[in-house]
Amino acid sequence: MVYKKSIPQPTDNLDDSQVDLLNNFTQLDDSFDVDHVAFSDTTADNGRHKTVTFVKQTAEPTTAADQVKGYTIEPIAATGPIQFSKGESDSVPTPVTGMHLSGLTTLATLSSVDVLDFSGLTRATCLASSVRNGDATGGRDSLYYVAFDGTNLRVAEAAKTPQESGSGSPIFRASGTTLQLYNSNSSVSVTNITWSLTFLRLE
Repeated sequence: MVYKKSIPQPTDNLDDSQVDLLNNFTQLDDSFDVDHVAFSDTTADNGRHKTVTFVKQTAEPTTAADQVKGYTIEPIAATGPIQFSKGESDSVPTPVTGMHLSGLTTLATLSSVDVLDFSGLTRATCLASSVRNGDATGGRDSLYYVAFDGTNLRVAEAAKTPQESGSGSPIFRASGTTLQLYNSNSSVSVTNITWSLTFLRLE
């Protein structure tokens, strides 16, 4: 069904345009129903959002004084689309979306997995975390600070759980411009591990 924005014309009789007008109202209801509660919904939720879907932008939006904008853009192909919030007067945008490994992985002894290649970014700061196993008794959690200045990638340990400390188990490290999760243990493989990146700044 196609919305016809040019009807009715001054010369149209109402009975001639009735079908087109009905189709337009139906199309409006269908379009508003995307991410919103439909116009035709008469419950107390009428007019509210269900979800918010952002179309990926090709350029950074601008903001004037007293404006805040939410939007999605792809900083580099490696990150995929990231949701941002930008404050007034074109302030530095704040990333909202993070990156996570889907599921669990295994690291053989002295092996690594690439997390993100930061090349192509001007600067970035983030927190990298890993969780090994998943239960309260056998967990292996660690947190690292990550900073990129457009050329150099720096990684520093922030914290580990008591179980992880001194175990020689997974660490985050820089390999050129690529952040890696590395199993520093020379005798034991690491199983059931996952990682997450929380972006603080991404340009």
